[in-house]
Amino acid sequence: MSGGSRTRATFSRASLKRGIRAVEEAGHTVHAVEFPPGGGFTLILAAGTEQAEVNEWDVALGITDAQGRPLPR
Repeated sequence: MSGGSRTRATFSRASLKRGIRAVEEAGHTVHAVEFPPGGGFTLILAAGTEQAEVNEWDVALGITDAQGRPLPR
């Protein structure tokens, strides 16, 4: 076994999902998530100059509309 210890997360999976959903509903794309040593998380947004390619399966499954915008759940 390794000598490292685990620390308890300072956020929940639900709060991370809410953050990502809020970013997507605002019309942005999450590029990455950082987890700083002090706790919490930071959402890194994708560059806004490029239009993401629309995934036909996301449209078919009702995840996004034809323009790639997330649909309300």
